[in-house]
Amino acid sequence: MVSLARRDLIGSDSIIVGVIVYHFYQAIIFLTDPSAFGALPMNALLTVFYRPQITAAVLFLACILAVWGTWIRPISAHGRLRFLILQQSLLVITALGSIVAIVHGSFADIATHTAHLSFSPNFILSGEAPRICMPFFYTAAMLARVKP
Repeated sequence: MVSLARRDLIGSDSIIVGVIVYHFYQAIIFLTDPSAFGALPMNALLTVFYRPQITAAVLFLACILAVWGTWIRPISAHGRLRFLILQQSLLVITALGSIVAIVHGSFADIATHTAHLSFSPNFILSGEAPRICMPFFYTAAMLARVKP
């Protein structure tokens, strides 16, 4: 039987692995498909890092650091936390991009078209709620990994 403390680590690992896969996928998309740059998370990251190549490099770096900080030993608990902060920052950036879209009532890709379409904030929130909540889940996963 798995102890309760080990279950916390398994849960935190699943969140961290999910985010690693998600950021790795985003990095590949940044390098291969410019048509995806208008999507909310992609647009939010491009707003911060300006160029798709730089954004992809930061995403790859975040993946490498998260793998290193989560599974490579020996690292102190607080050292492990430092390796996970970059991924957390990227999640916060995309969550803030979602909040901006909700407040403005329009998606990032709509701004690139000539016809401006407006959407209900509740409509946008229904699709962006998981992205807004993800930094909080990741924080819980980080703290579970930091426990000695």
